[in-house]
Amino acid sequence: MANHKSSAKRAKQSLVRQKRNRSWMKQAKTYEAALDKLLQTSKDSKAIGEALKAFASKVDRAASKGALSKQRASRRVAAMSKKAHAVTQAG
Repeated sequence: MANHKSSAKRAKQSLVRQKRNRSWMKQAKTYEAALDKLLQTSKDSKAIGEALKAFASKVDRAASKGALSKQRASRRVAAMSKKAHAVTQAG
C-alpha cells in the first residue's frame, strides 16, 4: 500500500508499463512459436526466411521499446537464425 501520492503514482505507472511490456513480449513469442513450428514442419527456405525476418523485426522492436534487453533480443534472433540455417542446409 502506498504511503505517499508519489509512490501511488509510481505503482500505477509500473502496472501500465508492465502491461505494455507483456504485450510486446507476447507478440515476439507468438512470432517465435510460428517460426519454430515452420522449422519443424517445412523445408521451404523462402518461407523460413520471411518468418525469420518477421520474428527478428518483432524482437528488435520489443528491445527498442525496452520490453527486453538488446542483448537478449540479439541472442534470440541468433539462436533462431542458427536453427533456420541448419534446417535449410539439411533439406
